[in-house]
Amino acid sequence: MKKKQIVMLKKYIDDAKKCFFEYDSLEDKVKAYDTYCTLLDYYEAVTGINVCNQLEEYVSNEIKNLHQSLTNHALDDLVKYKEYHKRITKSSVLKLDSVLQEVADSSYLSSVDTDSYYRLSKEENRENWELFFQYLGKHKELKDLYFKICHNHNCYFSRNEAHSFFAVDYLLEEYLLLIGKGNSSLDTVVDIVHELGHASEYQYDVDINHVFGKLEFMQENLFSEVMSSYFEQEFLEYYLKHTSQKVEGVLKAMDFFDNCEGKLYMIFSASSLDDESIYQLEGKDSFVDDKKIVEDIDVDCFDRRFVYEDSAILYGYGFLISSYLLEHPEKIDCFLEMRREEFSPQLLEELGIREDNVCDIIDSRCQKVFGKYL
Repeated sequence: MKKKQIVMLKKYIDDAKKCFFEYDSLEDKVKAYDTYCTLLDYYEAVTGINVCNQLEEYVSNEIKNLHQSLTNHALDDLVKYKEYHKRITKSSVLKLDSVLQEVADSSYLSSVDTDSYYRLSKEENRENWELFFQYLGKHKELKDLYFKICHNHNCYFSRNEAHSFFAVDYLLEEYLLLIGKGNSSLDTVVDIVHELGHASEYQYDVDINHVFGKLEFMQENLFSEVMSSYFEQEFLEYYLKHTSQKVEGVLKAMDFFDNCEGKLYMIFSASSLDDESIYQLEGKDSFVDDKKIVEDIDVDCFDRRFVYEDSAILYGYGFLISSYLLEHPEKIDCFLEMRREEFSPQLLEELGIREDNVCDIIDSRCQKVFGKYL
């Protein structure tokens, strides 16, 4: 199977390059270029071999600018609303830190060797996959997408890539799924659920607009990680309710919430910088020195330097908004209709998310996931 997939990837790469030269419209060229670059990334992730981008010298500034504008808005939003980001993320971080500390100190975890729970037997791994398929059975849209992707041989498992990602092949009108290496099968199935969240969001565009390959889906904004985070959170909650491996489930859920806390703190810290310093973060992992932070968050464990990632603001808001949607599922359709709009605090208020209720939202989510173990 793996050899067949590699052969197919090579063919798809050649086809995308050919289409780039054959297409005339700017939009079609951008789709072909995006597909080509995506397939190169998948090929490297699967094989460990870096393939030179042969289109780079043929890509005009017009194509580059449109492609970049579709995939880079987060820092503009960070600058435009940085005082709002600073306030809402500070309160969120403090609440998450408080709850996670309670879970970590609970007698449930303090008496076990937590490291051993990532060394699973074949039987324990099998249970994780069984619960994954049981969960898909609750969501027909995710189940259909997953089996369609697998049937088309477009689900890749990588030993070389740590991260997982979802993409669209705009030329073949197919979804692509790449799952990075994890520590256990639980890591793997959680990653798949997360990426299927992206696929379901794209399928919503196809079903509503009947147009496959909308350029708007390439566009990253502060709503880009909401639905993926929504399903990831929901699956972790489902897993904890049904698994016999309770400690592993708690650890994985804690890892998810702790990672989200870190992303929110990155947004808070970056929002405290001046505009020019924020834009210097663009396009690379960057060290931000806490000495530059003008407002003390007053949490001892955050007295450090950290690496700001461009994606932090997407994943931070993905967590906040998805937490609210899990508490208010009647708002999902409202979110899906607005998610391609330009970010603003007013949009969040239309959903029901306000600075004065975000801590209650987080607390409610944590209680539902961890309440039994506190």
